[in-house]
Amino acid sequence: MTRTYKPNVVKKKLYSPTLDKTLQLRVTPHTLRCIDKAGGFDEYIMNTKDKDLDSNLAIGLKKSMWEQKKTQEAAAAAALE
Repeated sequence: MTRTYKPNVVKKKLYSPTLDKTLQLRVTPHTLRCIDKAGGFDEYIMNTKDKDLDSNLAIGLKKSMWEQKKTQEAAAAAALE
């Protein structure tokens, strides 16, 4: 018999302040440690290279976060004028 190894994947609810929503994702404990080390979910997603994210969902979230951040910055700049 051969032994098969399954990754330790857990469902977690993670809040994104940039998108202002809570997302339920399946992640590993290693990913949760990386999120803590990066300073939060948004910082982890936005500062990780696409090839390291290795998920179409994560890459889509990253694009949405950058678009939302640009919109927020433009609104803040307009409010100062």
